Amino acid sequence: MQPAPLDQDEAEACGREAVRRVVAGESDCMVTIERSSDAPYAVRYGTTPLENVANTARRLPDAFIRPDGRGVTDAFRQYALPLLGSDPFPAYGSLR
Repeated sequence: MQPAPLDQDEAEACGREAVRRVVAGESDCMVTIERSSDAPYAVRYGTTPLENVANTARRLPDAFIRPDGRGVTDAFRQYALPLLGSDPFPAYGSLR
């Protein structure tokens, strides 16, 4: 399965940002992707100190999980759909 074009673009942009920051003399940080707009979808790149992320797990916010714990909310869908690119649900073949 191929990654979504947006995922590929953001991964490449993170790599470029990391190289730019290393060349500028920065270290001990991780490149971050910060959403700056939902509509249209837009991001900016920043950094956070490694001690903020090393050996930690970031859980999905409770607002993204249905109260019954068995699905996701509209808030999650609104967050996630832009990440899936322009064709998030391609047509699949079916067997008859």
